[in-house]
Amino acid sequence: MPNNYDVFPRVGQGFWAEAKTKDRHLRLFSAVTEFGEEGCVFDMDAKGWIAREWADDLEDGKRKAQAIAEAVLKTLPPIEWKKSP
Repeated sequence: MPNNYDVFPRVGQGFWAEAKTKDRHLRLFSAVTEFGEEGCVFDMDAKGWIAREWADDLEDGKRKAQAIAEAVLKTLPPIEWKKSP
């Protein structure tokens, strides 16, 4: 049986991951916002958001964030998603 995190996601819940190459450091997010789920990518070096996309659910948000990061980095290193606190 799924836990409440999966069935009833709350604002602020979600997942994050990092993608680092020799010259770029990105942080990927799949999160629940006030308006719904989204996948987004933050550039840790430039201290700014690269892109955000609305998602159907948190898993879709992960896929969208990875696609954005792959478009930026050209080659995506292995991604390990962690639950947001």
